[in-house]
Amino acid sequence: MSTSFETSDPVIFTGDVGGVRINQDSPVMPPCPPPDIQIEHWLASIHILQERPAKHLFLTHYGQINDKKEHLDQLSVRLLDWANWMLPYFQAQTPIEEIVPQFELYVALQLKDANVAAEDIERYSKANPAFMSVAGLLRYWKKQTQV
Repeated sequence: MSTSFETSDPVIFTGDVGGVRINQDSPVMPPCPPPDIQIEHWLASIHILQERPAKHLFLTHYGQINDKKEHLDQLSVRLLDWANWMLPYFQAQTPIEEIVPQFELYVALQLKDANVAAEDIERYSKANPAFMSVAGLLRYWKKQTQV
């Protein structure tokens, strides 16, 4: 991946709202650490990014994205997938210690199914540790039931 980029087109620096993507050919993953993940607000932010005229996104983890629409569509789908995966564990009040290894396996299988190389799976686990997403998504569901 190039470390520099020049364009006269507008660009967007997304922060974590743009997800984590190791390279152009790998899937985008939503970072969901606590304290506050708000799925509805995140999806609204993704919609705003989709509507902006910029052709390129720059992610905190890791760099330039040229396929903005596909990237953001994939991020939305995966964010909802992870949130919905977590819901039955939350409803059953499953201890976090039991959920973490199952979710880590779930994420690893998603990456393997996308033909992500082993060294890039390791990079994902460092940039976006699955155990942090477990805590964040459980907190999201807890807050949803307190409203």
